[in-house]
Amino acid sequence: MDNFAVNLEMYEKQLMIDVDSIRRAMRDAFDDHASIARRTNLRPHYRGLVEAYEDEFEKKSGLKDQKIIEFFDQYIHDSLTGFGRDATLPSDPRVVFAGGDQKLQIAHIVNSLENEKSYA
Repeated sequence: MDNFAVNLEMYEKQLMIDVDSIRRAMRDAFDDHASIARRTNLRPHYRGLVEAYEDEFEKKSGLKDQKIIEFFDQYIHDSLTGFGRDATLPSDPRVVFAGGDQKLQIAHIVNSLENEKSYA
């Protein structure tokens, strides 16, 4: 198995562990009402992980748009092959560069829906 396949499998397992621990903490530490409030306060990146998991595995309504899937398969490369050597978890937020030195701040807490849209 090449580095990409090995790292992909490792990261996949780690992502599932991370999402499970976030969901467990929300469920165990709070009642239903507080859990909803706690979800709202998750950083957008972590909330997205939880929602993607629920969409795919619970609601069975994950990503199905073939054009988006093909775009990522064709044009987006992940740094799993060469950078699977650090202590960064796959669920840690990454910086998204939007061109030049401009970065999208996906890791900070956004309180208003309007502000959240500007970082999507």
